[in-house]
Amino acid sequence: MRKSLFYMVALLSIVFALTGCLPKTVGQEPPVPVVSIKAYLPGNTPDNATIYIVGNYCGWGFDNAATSTVKTEDGQKYAEFELQVTEFPLKYKYTIGPSWNYVEKDAEGNEIGDRVIESAPEGVVIDTVAKWAAIPTPPSEEPTIVNIKAYLPDETPDDATIYIVGNYCGWGFDNAATSTVKTEDGQKYAEFELQVTEFPLKYKYTIGPSWNYVEKDAEGNEIGDRVIESAPEGVVIDTVAKWAAIPTPPSEEPTIVNIKAYLPDETPDDATIYIVGNYCGWGFDNAATSTVKTEDGQKYAEFELQITEFPFEYKYTVGPDWKYEEVKADGSRVDNRKIDSAPESLVEDTVEKWKEIPESQEPTEPPSEEGIIIDGDFSDWESYEGTKKIEIDSDDDSKWGATNDVKWLGVAVDEEFLYIGAQYKASGNGFIVYISKENDDTGATDMNFGGWPRAITFNKKVQYFVATWEYQDPQLWQVVDAQTKTDKSSSISDKYVKQNEGYEIKIPLSELGLEIGDKIYFVGCIVGGDGASSPDTIPDNDYPENWDWNVPINITTMAEFVIP
Repeated sequence: MRKSLFYMVALLSIVFALTGCLPKTVGQEPPVPVVSIKAYLPGNTPDNATIYIVGNYCGWGFDNAATSTVKTEDGQKYAEFELQVTEFPLKYKYTIGPSWNYVEKDAEGNEIGDRVIESAPEGVVIDTVAKWAAIPTPPSEEPTIVNIKAYLPDETPDDATIYIVGNYCGWGFDNAATSTVKTEDGQKYAEFELQVTEFPLKYKYTIGPSWNYVEKDAEGNEIGDRVIESAPEGVVIDTVAKWAAIPTPPSEEPTIVNIKAYLPDETPDDATIYIVGNYCGWGFDNAATSTVKTEDGQKYAEFELQITEFPFEYKYTVGPDWKYEEVKADGSRVDNRKIDSAPESLVEDTVEKWKEIPESQEPTEPPSEEGIIIDGDFSDWESYEGTKKIEIDSDDDSKWGATNDVKWLGVAVDEEFLYIGAQYKASGNGFIVYISKENDDTGATDMNFGGWPRAITFNKKVQYFVATWEYQDPQLWQVVDAQTKTDKSSSISDKYVKQNEGYEIKIPLSELGLEIGDKIYFVGCIVGGDGASSPDTIPDNDYPENWDWNVPINITTMAEFVIP
């Protein structure tokens, strides 16, 4: 019996040795899948850079992220990684340094979504990085000297100071390089020598220490940031087409501008006509007014204004409210009137029609059933009898000045929709409204990741936000968790943007998962670009000592609102 048992054990050992079919240890886990990835890199990637692949496999943190040196094959730079992935889908992005400041972008420099691998791949995954948001310069390297020559518009005053403001100086005027106005062969120009520690270098020109004086295109429209992708070999040549405005030195006397505006026949004889523009901060309190006068049967108003800077932009109203502003004969909106430089004689205008006339206006029924009307007329936020919450900030307390300051923010509801209205100033910056739902454990408390990454943290989780750059179309985003943000802009039912003033937006309650009795918290923030902080919030929040544009602000004060 013992002999037979001996032969059986020996036989089994031989079989196991030949086939490898030893029994699995009880409780042993299957091997972790290894994902091999090869990422082709932009040509301006430094040869000595470190490439990070950051994703949900490492908790979206840099400390545990896999890295690669820069390798070259047939003249093409690339990085390669082997990741142990315990769950799919694998979501990730590339950076060229341990910071989201250096994250990958698309070819135009825009944000891209997370890369996704749904399940364990059979072979090597091939990716291509189109562009880096920025390229860090190792601390041991000397700054790169960039020489720039900018040709200026003819109307640039000879004694003006030209600023070049960009990411090299934190987009602030205090540390920005400046130049006097110089002349060569009858052409005015400015020149700069910058010490640049990282590329791409992004910048704009201004003709004074304010975004009120920023450069524009030839038609007076906003332009994007100028970009230098990598260290240039020679002098960079730029041309400024136009200035948004030209400051008048305090020592100069204001320019007297006389204006005569012909009025529609239906203008009441006892009406007060307002001329509102940048000369009075677009406010009615300091705006010049005129009674209605008549000459040869034609009604008109006349004004004598003291103007300290050009171009002078303005509009007419037939009362101290934008609901009484001038419109075209067909009722459509009139663009700002503009006088580019000091006129030599009387300026004559014609008002075709008024949007509304105070004396003849029928009492307006509050849209209690329909909700706020999305039309850019903010007056119905005052008359609306439904449930609403309005926050007002009139202190001009922004750390980036009056051109980047939030004034007013409101939310309202009816039976079906949530409405958001906001009035603010944003020049070269954006505005974001963050929403937190009480007792909702989704979302995140730190917003510096994914879409619209900003150096803003919260003492409660945020699930949604509405974001816009300057006065572009507002976008709705859902903060799914601490690694994922999803663009939900298609869920917006209606929106209206009023240039240089603000916007209104309408979102179904169901899209936000809101029901009767739910409490939400909201806050509005003026914001800089990716990775930047907020210089002004509504409601107000405390700022840390030595706060700067990239120092996070922690939001502890938000307005409360209950869905009735």
